[in-house]
Amino acid sequence: MLGLAKEQSDCMLAAAHTDTSPLELDCGPRTAVTTPPRGVPTQVILDSTQWASKCGDGSDYAFYLRLAPNGEPVENLIVQFQGGGICLFESDCTARFNSSPGLFDAQGDPFPDSGFLNTDNTVNPFANWSMIVNPFFEKTVRIQSEHDHQVIDCGPYAFVRHPGYVGFLGWILTTPVLLGSSWAWPPAILAAGALVVRTWLEDRTLRDELAGYADYAERVPNRLIPGVW
Repeated sequence: MLGLAKEQSDCMLAAAHTDTSPLELDCGPRTAVTTPPRGVPTQVILDSTQWASKCGDGSDYAFYLRLAPNGEPVENLIVQFQGGGICLFESDCTARFNSSPGLFDAQGDPFPDSGFLNTDNTVNPFANWSMIVNPFFEKTVRIQSEHDHQVIDCGPYAFVRHPGYVGFLGWILTTPVLLGSSWAWPPAILAAGALVVRTWLEDRTLRDELAGYADYAERVPNRLIPGVW
């Protein structure tokens, strides 16, 4: 457990800082790791003996990573995790495994390149929309002073102030339907509520600390849903 905690700490440091020297971390860019090609989905298989990550059939867990294509901000990437569903009891899990064994295996899944993950603008006109128009789009809530952080009010930001969360909220609330599991609704509702709270807190931070955001909030009054909130 201590080893896993150290590895997670190394990854957190590598993700938070562009330059981690003189530290020698076991995570992040280093000579021992081959950088995946940009713009191409790459499957990453996790060694269960190291990461203790297994699928329901005992195979090693896997996920897909797609770096931003050349010419786009390198920090914009897609990490696609496979979720097979929820089963809580042995009888339920056995029935699901017998009827849909593919749900218990992550390595056999192709990268989902349809819908909102399709990068062809003729098919998906909203491909990477919020990330393309907002170079300050990231997972943390902070003012990026080192990048001359400015208010973005074009593209989807002309309609709601947090369009990235709109897409995430839609994904959360449709996941139980896609999985066909009523057990998925309670965590989905909790996650949606947490996202709304995060949106409120982030919006308050931006109002207080980002120059021009208060005026932008007056022009675009809705955070997530036009005409509602």
